[in-house]
Amino acid sequence: MHQPNYRDPIRGFYSMPWVRLHAVKAYYDMAVLAGRYPEAGLTINLVPSLLEQIEDYCNGALDYELMLSRKDPVELTSDEKEAILLRFFQANHDTMIRPLPRFMELLHNRGVTGTTNDIVTALRKFAAQDYLDLQVLFNLSWFGFAAREEDIELRKLIRKGRFYTLEDRDYVLQKQFDILKSLLPLYRKLWDEGSIDISASPFYHPILPLLCDTTVACEGIPGCLLPKRPFRQEEDARRHVEMSLEYFESKLGKRPKGMWPSEGSVSPQALEIIRDAGFTWAATDEDILAKSVSGYNRTRDLYRPWDANGLAVWFRDHELSDKIGFVYSRNPVKVAVDDFINRLNTIAGCGDDTPRCVSIILDGENPWETYPKSGKEFLETLYTRLIREKSLKPVTFSRFLEEHPPAGKIQSIFPGSWINGNFDTWIGDQEEVDGWDALNNARDALVSKEKSLKEKDRGEAWTEIYRAEGSDWFWWYGEDHTSPNDPEFDRLFRAH
Repeated sequence: MHQPNYRDPIRGFYSMPWVRLHAVKAYYDMAVLAGRYPEAGLTINLVPSLLEQIEDYCNGALDYELMLSRKDPVELTSDEKEAILLRFFQANHDTMIRPLPRFMELLHNRGVTGTTNDIVTALRKFAAQDYLDLQVLFNLSWFGFAAREEDIELRKLIRKGRFYTLEDRDYVLQKQFDILKSLLPLYRKLWDEGSIDISASPFYHPILPLLCDTTVACEGIPGCLLPKRPFRQEEDARRHVEMSLEYFESKLGKRPKGMWPSEGSVSPQALEIIRDAGFTWAATDEDILAKSVSGYNRTRDLYRPWDANGLAVWFRDHELSDKIGFVYSRNPVKVAVDDFINRLNTIAGCGDDTPRCVSIILDGENPWETYPKSGKEFLETLYTRLIREKSLKPVTFSRFLEEHPPAGKIQSIFPGSWINGNFDTWIGDQEEVDGWDALNNARDALVSKEKSLKEKDRGEAWTEIYRAEGSDWFWWYGEDHTSPNDPEFDRLFRAH
């Protein structure tokens, strides 16, 4: 569960709404479902940069979409109307907009692709009631199954469908904040009860190996384009890990045993930092294991933890994890779950009697946008089958390690991530290395001036550097990823 820090440090509000919107969907749904299936062996990875923002919302923080949602439609300026028409259809068309007929109608009235001409035409056609319905439906569409099940008023508003009132809109927004305020206590309760295990990531989700030394990218990308001078700040990498542990102890009462290093990014230096901080296990992708073990045999080697630098390391089953993340949403639930269980039983039937542990690791928020009803039927069926299947036993990473410590050793972990087994998502393109150069220069400027700063200003300045070291800014640079929000990610990186 992760989001980068979207707070604009100059304007003082969040420029994108994804913490708030994912909170009322996946973050809440996954926790509620975990409480119903405590035997499902779930480990929830929580990134402090996400939890920090949830707390900030609970203390009154705003995002731009929230500010637009709260405006009386008759008082909207032309710029605000244009922003609503551009921003309030950011939801999966098939699973989130289509089930709400009025929302779908408004999408067609605006123009499905949202071109400049579409917006100009819609500005002439949309009346105050259209904007009010859009304010309600956009926010309503993001509620997951748990909120809809427990709140009869939300269900009434879904059935109402159109001609919403300001009171309807205010109810929807207040419900979002009720859920936001419940999240940290809920996760803490589930963890204390043993219904889930919780693992951590470095505080602002940096790629630890690249913070330690950007030249490490060349091992997985021969001839990789690098910054003008290497970024080598092991002390920052250690600080992200230490801050994460301090945050968990302060807010959730104890320190996690396991770490999912951001994007599964590992290197010998990064694992040493994780081990030194007191973690007992970490996890990454099977591609890394294949590059780290001589004579790698998937059937023999993948389904167990390995000792790397004194740390137990798990390697995810790439195919099975991605089936849940990207494939099964397109299949009937029974077909998808049967396929998953059959694949696990095939793995269980290969090899000797040594317990085999299959690591299923995937994004905790985004997949459920593509599933009907936010994945409710799929997840309930999957958890039920896993618990009942006699040949299988759901287990957390920490629990398995208590009985089955690593038997094999990795002499030197190959540096890479769960994407392509290297770091080419965050370095190697001109835009990416320009970003690393800018970060290097900003950090140097702070170091040169920090003695002249007041203590409070110095602390805030370092926080902004740590936020700028997060992985997400570099994710959107280069040729490999793009979204309508590219300009805003660029602007936010520069602002931090």
